[in-house]
Amino acid sequence: MTQPCQYFIAKTFAHMAGGLAITTLSASHPILYNAISARIHPLLLFIIWLIVLLLVFYVLQHMPANTALKYIVAVIAFLLVGQLSGNSFTRLESEDLLYRVFFLTTAVFVALVCVGLYDNQNYLSLQPYLFAVLIGLILAEIVLYLIELFRPFQRKTFLRIHTIFSFLFVGIFSLYAVVNMQVLKDNASRCKTNPDFINESLSLFFTYINLFQNIGNIQ
Repeated sequence: MTQPCQYFIAKTFAHMAGGLAITTLSASHPILYNAISARIHPLLLFIIWLIVLLLVFYVLQHMPANTALKYIVAVIAFLLVGQLSGNSFTRLESEDLLYRVFFLTTAVFVALVCVGLYDNQNYLSLQPYLFAVLIGLILAEIVLYLIELFRPFQRKTFLRIHTIFSFLFVGIFSLYAVVNMQVLKDNASRCKTNPDFINESLSLFFTYINLFQNIGNIQ
């Protein structure tokens, strides 16, 4: 293994941890979220969340590796994700659930990453199926919000349906944690020169964020 590829997996997780730290700091001071949440419907905020996720993936994955500009864009992207997560962060903090959800998410994530690390790449074939199911769930949740917008459910019914969605998302992203770890192992074994640790860490970063969001929704 060449020098730049040494400690490939450790460096990827270090980049992921840095992104999570920036996102957490941003979410704990949701200035942007507070400015727009009073004026924008939750459905529009949800759509903005999706657009930000897509932009982060698209822009960062197409920038040259290991440049100062790429790291600056990554920091901006993590800050924006943190702002759009401000509602969940504030709610969990006010209900004294923040640390509980954090430790639960971290325990689940670490356990599943270990499964991916020690399993013999048996989950890689699930990747296209997980993606298809994820897209289906996202579209179904958008439809749910649209129905709620034009023909509101009873509060208890809406929360029950939303909780079911959250359980489904936790299941999907739990499997994604295993798959992403196995993709990372595969990429580490193929690494020759100039690895892009930001790109490598993004899938793990968003898997953790989505686990945190949905485990928080269940509480």
